[in-house]
Amino acid sequence: QCFRAKLLVKHCWKPTKEEVQLFKDKPTDFQPFWTPHFEFPNCIEIHDMGLKQSHWNTDYMILRKGESNGLDISPLPYIISGEYWIDATFSEVFELEHFPVDCQDLTIKIQSQQYTQICVFATPYQGQNMLTMLQEYSTIPEWMIHEPKFEIIKKNVGPITEYSQVN
Repeated sequence: QCFRAKLLVKHCWKPTKEEVQLFKDKPTDFQPFWTPHFEFPNCIEIHDMGLKQSHWNTDYMILRKGESNGLDISPLPYIISGEYWIDATFSEVFELEHFPVDCQDLTIKIQSQQYTQICVFATPYQGQNMLTMLQEYSTIPEWMIHEPKFEIIKKNVGPITEYSQVN
């Protein structure tokens, strides 16, 4: 079985001093030295995906303390901020125990195949209220969509790899 979902992965990290200077010199040409690579292990088809452009028409931008990227306000002196969006179909084993009134946990796995010294998933600075579901994207009006849960699961696979799982 499968389900289709559209999601936006907001991500940020602390820039180097050189990256801050590059951004100050020419914000419209800014490219960070490093960018995360997200993978979706239970994705079976990607319909559309990409990085949302900043108001500088760049994939990433640097926020100063107190500045906002539209929703979040940076608490750090500087952070690199980006938004990755994906519209995809994901696989899931459906539990049909109380048909026709079953409740399904639909899982989207997001991981980064990078060493934990480089990239770790953590609760962002804006707190636990970081996932929202929009009822308007449900194709069946009688579906009841419950609040999503965010769960960080650490897995060791050869060199230490961490991934987050969103239910």
